[in-house]
Amino acid sequence: MLNFIEKSFDYRENNGKIIENFVYNELEKNKKFGSDSIKIYKKLSKSEIDFIYDGLDMCIPIEVKSGNTGAIPKIFYSFEEEYGQKTTAYILTNRLYSESKSIAWKKLSIVPNWYIGKSIRSTYTMKE
Repeated sequence: MLNFIEKSFDYRENNGKIIENFVYNELEKNKKFGSDSIKIYKKLSKSEIDFIYDGLDMCIPIEVKSGNTGAIPKIFYSFEEEYGQKTTAYILTNRLYSESKSIAWKKLSIVPNWYIGKSIRSTYTMKE
């Protein structure tokens, strides 16, 4: 909205925070059950996963990028080591890039930021 109001779509210093805010709002809108929650995962080393979509008997780590990358974040691997039994899929969002990969035989969806709502719904459908 800010870009639209200012009629400026150039890079902003706070682009990452704006995009994280958008993704968070989309996750909130697409909660399937009242018990679903959105959490943040941060290690003592300060590395973090932007969001953990925590539903019924599963969790989906979600990393948000403002650039156009498909590189798997290292933190996904350490999260898988520690919480793999609770994780059913991973999501990496970025500016425009789309692809499917895997981490420990679990689906990693790489999707554009604007597609996160549909992606979380299809991941839930896949689980049911």
